[in-house]
Amino acid sequence: MSTVRVYKSTDSGAPAHPTATKGTMAALLRACLVTGYGSKAPAGWSEPHVESGNIACFRAPEGAQQFFQLADTQATNVNVAVMAGFESMSDVATGQGGWGSKYFGKRSTVVGSTAWWVVADERTVYVFLDTTRGLTGHVFGEYRSFVDDDPYNSLIGGHQNAGGVYTISGPSPNANAGVLFLNPGKKVTDTFTATVSSFYDGPSHAKNGVSTIGPTGLANNSAFINGALQFPVVAALSYPVVTPYIINGSNGSVCGRYRGIYCPLAFRPKTHGTTFELGGKTFLPLDLGYGTGGDTHGQVWLDTTGTWEV
Repeated sequence: MSTVRVYKSTDSGAPAHPTATKGTMAALLRACLVTGYGSKAPAGWSEPHVESGNIACFRAPEGAQQFFQLADTQATNVNVAVMAGFESMSDVATGQGGWGSKYFGKRSTVVGSTAWWVVADERTVYVFLDTTRGLTGHVFGEYRSFVDDDPYNSLIGGHQNAGGVYTISGPSPNANAGVLFLNPGKKVTDTFTATVSSFYDGPSHAKNGVSTIGPTGLANNSAFINGALQFPVVAALSYPVVTPYIINGSNGSVCGRYRGIYCPLAFRPKTHGTTFELGGKTFLPLDLGYGTGGDTHGQVWLDTTGTWEV
């Protein structure tokens, strides 16, 4: 049973949107995950080591409990920090069993963005930051793996561009389907030794010689390829939505799916930021967008009912 909590910039006592100032992204995550603010209770995460030198780390209270290090130490690219994953950490700057990293946007390159949303439970954290085009998504924590008893079902969803959230290279919400693709980093491990064997920019999953999980040939991040729906609609919701999948960009194999987030097969069908009921669940719709063209705009629904699948 997970407790889903929603935090947003308009809450009383909410921290400000991250800026170029070092430590502002860590302050936002700390307020939402560890300490809480105003009347908002924290999501139950911890900081195993005290922030030092503009480096912080966060850890979930249950599940895989990987260590997520946030290094806000960029000398020139001040609009981003770097989120990295480790199996363990001896101090805030030193990690063991590293499995990859991504840029984590702090502010848009166009100054003036102020809105943010954080939606989290005890295993997974989604962070949405404002741009002049709409929100840009980031994620860290766990996903639902299609591999039984997967001990490394963890990911970081950020981007490759160091310029800030406005020029992000991922996520890429599809305008017609609203599909979210976070281009996460994924740890690739050996089943028996549980050591890192490889790390891909796009998500991948190879265990004990198994290089393909699920169907192949789905490297496109859209739910539709050549007009055909690739992923099944979530029929229980009585509405055409799909669950965004973790896709290996190198061979198109499907490794798992994101927890608690859905993509409507329509262009922004619900009012941004206004919760609604459907199929016995409560959803928070958020408009996404990172470019000027409509093909970079979409919408995702966060399930705020209270239980995300493990």
